Amino acid sequence: MAYLTIEELKARSVMDEIKNITSPVQQVETITVTGGATADADVNVIVTAEGLVGSPVTVAVPVINGDTITDVSSKIIIALQSDAEIIALFDVSGADADVVLTKINAEANDTTLNIEINGSANVTGVPDVATSVDTIAGVVDEDNDAKLQALLNYCTLLIESYVGFSFALESGKTISIDGDGDNQLALHKE
Repeated sequence: MAYLTIEELKARSVMDEIKNITSPVQQVETITVTGGATADADVNVIVTAEGLVGSPVTVAVPVINGDTITDVSSKIIIALQSDAEIIALFDVSGADADVVLTKINAEANDTTLNIEINGSANVTGVPDVATSVDTIAGVVDEDNDAKLQALLNYCTLLIESYVGFSFALESGKTISIDGDGDNQLALHKE
């Protein structure tokens, strides 16, 4: 049975091992509507992203003369929430003038992700906005499984070293961890 030496115990901590694990982060992309509508027509919203079926996807958003910035952004949000390809990949939200796409799954940052507002194609009066903002970069650490296994191994060694117990199944030397006695944790002192 391997145990940690005093020097190893002093040099490492569980917190050090946990710090090696990167928390996944969902990517967030934001575009801001910069003007209201001066005509009845469709604003084209173009979403480009890796993994988006049919990318770039163009969604027509009907606006009417007199729609405010908030009206236009609300209509864009509703239209994007109604598109099956977009909602398969993103949560769509927003407030005031902002339209926000949040990746459903944490993945590496998609540098191709973009939301474009094209109001001039159909002469809506809604100003064009060609580029959205990568508000929060997506993060995923492909090595997290190995890091979690290393943390589990370290914690097991730590328990064995400090307490002198090891995890093993030995008949008659178990602790029940439920009321029925079906689930047991076997610990024995070396």
